[in-house]
Amino acid sequence: MRNKMMKFQAFLMIFFGFMSLSASADAPAFGPLEIRGLESHSGRTLNVFLVSGRENALGTKGQSLIIRSLKSLPGQYTIPSNGKVQAPAIAVLRGGFDVVNYLVLVITSNSSNLGLFLKNPDGSLPKDPRLSNGDASSLESTDFQYIELRYEALSKIRTDSNSTVIMEFNTLNN
Repeated sequence: MRNKMMKFQAFLMIFFGFMSLSASADAPAFGPLEIRGLESHSGRTLNVFLVSGRENALGTKGQSLIIRSLKSLPGQYTIPSNGKVQAPAIAVLRGGFDVVNYLVLVITSNSSNLGLFLKNPDGSLPKDPRLSNGDASSLESTDFQYIELRYEALSKIRTDSNSTVIMEFNTLNN
């Protein structure tokens, strides 16, 4: 019995050792991105997030997204008159057991220092690396205001021959 316990402890030490090594490696990146079809939002700000989440109802297309955690810091880009935003690759934040599985694009009227904060349809906040211990008491209602939000599962996103993600904003889930 003692021998089995020692083997199990050794297994756990090796397993968590590999986990910590993989967490310390360079963060993977997603993109670069090219988002088209934003002509009607010229002059506004596009906020880009990589998140871990799930659709609200299984098998129901077009339902709202429930976000567990942000897996990237938001990128903010001013939308030009041609409606095409080009963004560099986004570093994916590591940590936890949830995986990056959705790209979220949000239009706001302007940019801010910390960027937009996301809120789930039930009012809960996803885990956000910008919030210390999940404390949102310093945030104001304007930190959550947006004009339009669209998302797409990473499994459905395709890239061109240069590994650039090209997306039409109007074709994404909202």
